[in-house]
Parts: sequence; structure tokens; C-alpha cells
Amino acid sequence: LIYIICILYKFPYFRENKEMKAAQARQSVETVKNVQNDKTLKSKAEKDRRIREKHSNNTKKFIDERKTAAYRQDKQRAKLRKIHEAQLNDLTKYVQNVSRI
Repeated sequence: LIYIICILYKFPYFRENKEMKAAQARQSVETVKNVQNDKTLKSKAEKDRRIREKHSNNTKKFIDERKTAAYRQDKQRAKLRKIHEAQLNDLTKYVQNVSRI
């Protein structure tokens, strides 16, 4: 039962992270296509340099996105955990009161 609850806590985050990583991969591929199709860049060296720059910028941006998503998800999990603990305490008190009667 506890295992199922843990999975239910994490499932929306797995899906969200998977979608975020797919979007980031898509953006990376689009960046390479855009640089390859750029007519202003004449030599292969210029294109490679530009791709490296773009990848570097994308990587930094992706890392920041993942950090903020992880932070937000941790806050949501903590909030849910608090709510569930309060509900569990209320439920145990209720069961104890009912069992006394």
C-alpha cells in the first residue's frame, strides 16, 4: 500500500519530466537544423562553432529548467505529505474515538 502511494506521488512528476526532456531534445534538434540551414554561415567551422555556442546556451537553460522543476516538485510533495499526515492523524483520532464508544 505504501509503495502504491509513493508511486502515485511521483507519477505526475515522471510524466512532467519526460515531457520536459522530450521538449528539450526537440529544441536541440531544431537548433542544429536552424544552424545548418543558416545561409550567413559559410564554412563548416563557423557552423560547428555556432552549434557549440547554441548547445552550451541550451544546456545551461535546460539545467536551470530541471532545477526549478525539481524544486517546485519537492515543494508540492512536501505540501502533500503535510496534508496527508494531518488527514492520517485526524483519521486515527476518529477511529480511536469510535472504538471507545
